[in-house]
Amino acid sequence: MKVNVCGDVAASIWHQLRRTRLASIEYRVLLRPALPVDQLDRRLAVQPPDLIMGYRYLSLLGRA
Repeated sequence: MKVNVCGDVAASIWHQLRRTRLASIEYRVLLRPALPVDQLDRRLAVQPPDLIMGYRYLSLLGRA
């Protein structure tokens, strides 16, 4: 299934996951140019795409 992800959807996903699902700062990859998430609507009730859900699942396995 093809998903059309706009900036507002990306901002909503980022807002949901940034506090609990990110790697330590030394392991993060920063994108250039950064998505202006503070300027987008981050209140959308969205589900992350399957790829992100898979990464979340794998991170939980690593904590067990």
